[in-house]
Amino acid sequence: MNLYRTFRVGSFLLIYFLTFIPSIFAAEKMGLGELDRLIKIHKPKKTVEGFDATVGPKKSVQLLAKGEPTVFSIPGFKVYGCGECHRPDDLLDRSENRMRQTLKRLDSIFPDLTPVPLKQFIIQSWSGELLQPWQFAHTTFDSIRISPAAILIDSRVYGNATHLHESIHLTQSFVGAANELEAYGLNIRSDPRFLILNFPYFSDMVTEFFLPEFPKILDRFFARPIREDLNIPKEVQWFLMPFDDESLKKLKEQIKKMEPILQEEERLNHQFPIEAAYLGEQTRDMSLLLDIAAAKLLPLPDLKE
Repeated sequence: MNLYRTFRVGSFLLIYFLTFIPSIFAAEKMGLGELDRLIKIHKPKKTVEGFDATVGPKKSVQLLAKGEPTVFSIPGFKVYGCGECHRPDDLLDRSENRMRQTLKRLDSIFPDLTPVPLKQFIIQSWSGELLQPWQFAHTTFDSIRISPAAILIDSRVYGNATHLHESIHLTQSFVGAANELEAYGLNIRSDPRFLILNFPYFSDMVTEFFLPEFPKILDRFFARPIREDLNIPKEVQWFLMPFDDESLKKLKEQIKKMEPILQEEERLNHQFPIEAAYLGEQTRDMSLLLDIAAAKLLPLPDLKE
């Protein structure tokens, strides 16, 4: 009898995990057509005349044990028709959860990093000076602004890499290409496809010191045709397409070997932020600090005639 009951319980649990559990995770995934439809209806809107950007659902949250609370807000929630499909509390709760997970992730990578001074997290449905139509998100001082379409892409495709990218900007004391280099350095640690998508920051160093075949990998990655009729950005389409697993595995292995170089580049940016910004502006070299770090820590390659 006990054996029979055990068999029945085991069968029930097997059916449960095979049917119900996958549906939970499937809710976070979608096909290209559905993603295109959602991005289309969540594109940045034009500013409505008389619109007050201070009006909208808000939620104050203590994300960090120390420091000021963070205000999550959705200005223009009614004006832009967000309430037709969404409940504000749900959107605010999801944003809070994403940022909590992002800050934990950031702390695991940089345990000694200055606490992120995030005072405002704004879901912005319109284009403006602080969030241009082509921008996924934008960080200014103590605030992050992100578009609804960017949230869709980031949560369903990029694994919240944009949230992580913008969070590190809050800890940087100046501006410039070195800041973007550091932020993309975070992204490539989570997925090697970000190394390909952001190759201008890394390609010279990767090719010279780690993977001579990197340019060929880039050629194959970007040679794949995309659909111009979709609202999905081409970078997102390339990210979603299946790619050579062996090449991605090689890139992942090399990124691990790059860790000392990435850490040295990050140290230089935080220790000499003004100098890094000045040199980046003068040279127009997006990978300058990374190249300096590599030259410091690695044997130099043979000079080519």
